[in-house]
Amino acid sequence: QSKVWKPDGSVGVPMGPDGKAMQAANWRHSEQPLQNIDELAFILEELQKDASACVIRGKLKGAVNEVDGTVRRDNETFSDEPVHWLMVDVDKFSPVVADPVIAGADAVWEFILCELPDEFHGASYWWQLSSSAGKPGAEGILKAHIWFWLSEPTNGATLTAWAKATGAAIDAAVFRTVQIHFTALPICEGGVIPPTERADADRWGFQRGILADEVPLDLTPYRCDSWN
Repeated sequence: QSKVWKPDGSVGVPMGPDGKAMQAANWRHSEQPLQNIDELAFILEELQKDASACVIRGKLKGAVNEVDGTVRRDNETFSDEPVHWLMVDVDKFSPVVADPVIAGADAVWEFILCELPDEFHGASYWWQLSSSAGKPGAEGILKAHIWFWLSEPTNGATLTAWAKATGAAIDAAVFRTVQIHFTALPICEGGVIPPTERADADRWGFQRGILADEVPLDLTPYRCDSWN
């Protein structure tokens, strides 16, 4: 689920009838074949409209529930297979030049130039401010998801080893097999309008690379088998 902006000014997770946070154990699963960054960007743009959808890296290997067609989101059900796409989760970067809430595109570009290796600088990417971007207390912090297309498909274990070895400003948790990648726009209750939803705000978009559509990242020294 996406984050919920409430009339009292708070930002939180959706709550169920029992007053507890909604955390689904069973999910409906579908697999979308992708050939390039353009197809990835199209799917991500569509997923923004669905607050109950998300993306994971894992490939289905386990059983589907015969009664309701759902699957368990765990390492017994999904395997860590190589994929071309890569999502960078940005949560604590403070841009020097760009306003991370209103000028999202500029803030994301500043992050890429300052924090990611050179291989990312000339490649295409699709970006989106997270649903909690601009929340009270985090006005000057960039909270965003940046999606790239790697020239070679890579599994999560390899990306984790690379991120730790290079010291890149990347949260390696997103490379886990069943880690949720949130894609929906925020849920707004009681007429609340988050600052990222203002008419003059820049909250998502696609940037065509000046050099290539793919990131030519050499991960040979970090190749390793999946942990599941």
